[in-house]
Amino acid sequence: MNFGARFSEFGMTGAVFWIAQILLFTVGTGHIHGADILAWTEHYVGTDSTQSSVLQDATGSLLTVFGLIGIFVTGMILDMIGSIFFMQEMRIFGRHINNNQDWLDGLAGQCPASINQDYEDFKSEFSESLTSLKERFRHLFDPRVFYRRLALRFHFRHLQTYLLSYIHVYSDNGSSDQLMDHVHVWRTARAISMALFIIAIEAIYLIKDFSFDWLFCEGSDCTRPEWVSMILIHLALLGLAAMLTLKSYNRMCYSLFTLACATNNSKAP
Repeated sequence: MNFGARFSEFGMTGAVFWIAQILLFTVGTGHIHGADILAWTEHYVGTDSTQSSVLQDATGSLLTVFGLIGIFVTGMILDMIGSIFFMQEMRIFGRHINNNQDWLDGLAGQCPASINQDYEDFKSEFSESLTSLKERFRHLFDPRVFYRRLALRFHFRHLQTYLLSYIHVYSDNGSSDQLMDHVHVWRTARAISMALFIIAIEAIYLIKDFSFDWLFCEGSDCTRPEWVSMILIHLALLGLAAMLTLKSYNRMCYSLFTLACATNNSKAP
């Protein structure tokens, strides 16, 4: 495990989450919550003259250590629970599987005991030649398709891990490092998307405390109901979260399958 890279990755996502929380509970909910937080900070960190300088320095250092640990742990938790987006990622992965069958058939045949059955099941489920555009759209809301694809989650992880390992073992000229950069970007974007997803849920319950008039209004001259603001904020955050995750994962898949194909061709006699 590259601890330095993990610390940077988790630290970035954890910092984004807590910065968003601070903005939500200060700027978003008005001056009352912000004043409480500033008063608490002044009391413990260093601007309250009633505290001794030794206590202020010790408390400030302790809070800094706790803050760094909390940010790192938050980023790690966001990365772990970010896997809830795997159904959408699986759909993108299946599309790339379908577009690269010409050389994947031979690659899977080289390891029949390891991935061949997983590959065949996955290819059969996501084959675009078997469904029209209308049917693929209907599949998004069909519970039978959902549970059938949910059962393929281990196939998905197995195939993805195999391709990553294949490139790592057989590729040359820094291809593995190039792919790892895309993987780190995807994992970071997914964790940030998870943070936005949580913020979107919080915004639903905090909308009445928002101080921006254009987000919430009251009185006889109010022409926009409360639920409209709730839905707009919620959908905007969810849309941004989905875009970050799916775009970064799609980019990673392009690199994954392209490098795997190039590596496979370089091994051919």
